[in-house]
Amino acid sequence: MTFNLTPCRFTFDGSPEFDGFSYGTTWNGFDNVCVLPQVRDKIVAYFELDGCDSDTIASLRDLPVREEGVVSLAGGWATQIVRKALPFTVGQRVITTDFVDNFPTVLCNAGETGTVEEITDERIMVRMDRHFPELNEWTNSLEIWLWDDVEVPLAPLDPVARVGLSADAPSCAVAIAEAIHAVAGKATRAAGTKEGDRLLAVVATLQAILMQRGCGADENQNLTQIMDEAIFG
Repeated sequence: MTFNLTPCRFTFDGSPEFDGFSYGTTWNGFDNVCVLPQVRDKIVAYFELDGCDSDTIASLRDLPVREEGVVSLAGGWATQIVRKALPFTVGQRVITTDFVDNFPTVLCNAGETGTVEEITDERIMVRMDRHFPELNEWTNSLEIWLWDDVEVPLAPLDPVARVGLSADAPSCAVAIAEAIHAVAGKATRAAGTKEGDRLLAVVATLQAILMQRGCGADENQNLTQIMDEAIFG
């Protein structure tokens, strides 16, 4: 039988939260999950500190690692999913997918890009690419609170997926895709101005380069000049 595993956070009736993967099924009202071996070791350590009986600890420690590299806690452990795991890591590039209203600090529209700089159980801090004067006190970082019943208004900024490149695309092609997305965003915000027209022309040039089969030394040098002009000029 094949399962689609979904990252999640779960507990054992009042325990701390642990990272795992949901099978999307239940057993006696409990959520069937599996974990990586190193997470199983953390659970064992918690049970030992919590004074759990030795038989339960031994049973958990002896669970085999399955061929897919996980330890299954399905069909016998009182695990309850508390929330889906966030698909973000510190340093990851992201884009806002909805309006973010941090009243009275700042209003941020969908389509703004930035870099994740902090993740806690309560919030995500994103260092924004565009300067927001209201965020000067927080080094231009947008605070996004995490609520159980509200979808996080962020998505990974994947330039490869956005322009339809294959996963094994050469690094220079990925760099061009990133540049296209960044410059196109600036062009949208400057629409109707001479600067906006200039940036649209840059986007067209980058797209033409991306359509070429290779990225030789001369093309890379030309690309560097274009990207510097577009993004920093």
